[in-house]
Amino acid sequence: MIPLEFVGTPLSAIGSITSGGRYNARSDFEALYLADRPDNSLREVRMLRDDAGFPIAIPAAPRIIFTVDVRLQRVVDLTDDSVCALFGVSFDELIAPWRLIVALGRVPTTHALGAAARKVGVEALIVPSAQHPGSRNLVVMPDRLLVGSSVRIHRPRGFAADVGVTIEGAVADRRRSVPRPRR
Repeated sequence: MIPLEFVGTPLSAIGSITSGGRYNARSDFEALYLADRPDNSLREVRMLRDDAGFPIAIPAAPRIIFTVDVRLQRVVDLTDDSVCALFGVSFDELIAPWRLIVALGRVPTTHALGAAARKVGVEALIVPSAQHPGSRNLVVMPDRLLVGSSVRIHRPRGFAADVGVTIEGAVADRRRSVPRPRR
């Protein structure tokens, strides 16, 4: 889901550089945040909230919802308790109010996790939604996408012909390359 004003750059993650996000600090690296379903997208941007189990719409500026097809090779699933245990992080740390932590001058656990994952070549993280329990989000690091990986708008009919509707991976997977013999 994107604000209508960004219809010309629907897969841009530049907003995550200027504002930061749950898994990336401002000015650190780009992260493309995707939700697992449309209602979760609305909750993540605070256009929908739940009151005693009933969804309530919150008036906001127009946005566009679209579906993406994602093909990735190196993904870490932080919704898996055993994976979180390996990293020594709890579910509560993953959904903690990261903006408040930053405002207090501290580094949120999620920022450290995002930076560490990116550093070792992870393309994306599957993470719990802090806005809607039981939902998941995907945090894609576009500059880490491997050759063969992609994020693509599903059936992009209606977008202008010159609009980028696909992000293709460009990073060579050095772990899969065959070493050359020395001469």
